[in-house]
Amino acid sequence: EQSAIVLQNLRVFALAESLGAVESLAECPSLMTHASVPDEQRALLGIDDTLIRLSVGIESCADLVADLDNALNAAVKNKQEQDKQKQSSFLPKVESGSREGGGYWDW
Repeated sequence: EQSAIVLQNLRVFALAESLGAVESLAECPSLMTHASVPDEQRALLGIDDTLIRLSVGIESCADLVADLDNALNAAVKNKQEQDKQKQSSFLPKVESGSREGGGYWDW
């Protein structure tokens, strides 16, 4: 999921398989170039859904780095929000007014 967020947030890199051109490209090999390779073979090759392949073109290095930084930060933010939601789902619910002191933990 995080790799999809990275790919969705790229603006300078184009999402495409290598076309032999001069623009920078990003791809997820497990879903694109190696989609027809059996899962077991992809696993042996280390190609899973988290792998992102970059082909760097002739754009400004600063633009490419900024684009990657923005996309990676979006994935990190998403992961942090997911982790926060998971943590809050483990906390007991608080109900107010049922006991002296304004509330109690409903375990």
